[in-house]
Amino acid sequence: MLTLMLTTSIFNIGTSLMGPSTSTLVSKNASGTQGASIGLMRSFGSLGRIVGPVAGGVLYDIHMDIPYMTGAVTLLVLAILSLYLLERYEKPLTRHAKPATD
Repeated sequence: MLTLMLTTSIFNIGTSLMGPSTSTLVSKNASGTQGASIGLMRSFGSLGRIVGPVAGGVLYDIHMDIPYMTGAVTLLVLAILSLYLLERYEKPLTRHAKPATD
């Protein structure tokens, strides 16, 4: 019981720290309106919480290892894609800094 409470606490702390960070990241990098971008982000998050368990259950019915393997492959592909996009779209940390005049 203690392990369950500890891991749930760590998960909840991580989730509460991640929420504002992702919203800020999306709103700062929005190409259109910030509200539409955050709304789209939240909509896809809700869609994932609906479709994910259903798809996991269907895959588990086929074989109990398939949902875990699918998750691992998906995370690997997204990690590689993130590294590629990070190199391609890396921005300076200070956006509004004045250029040095020398």
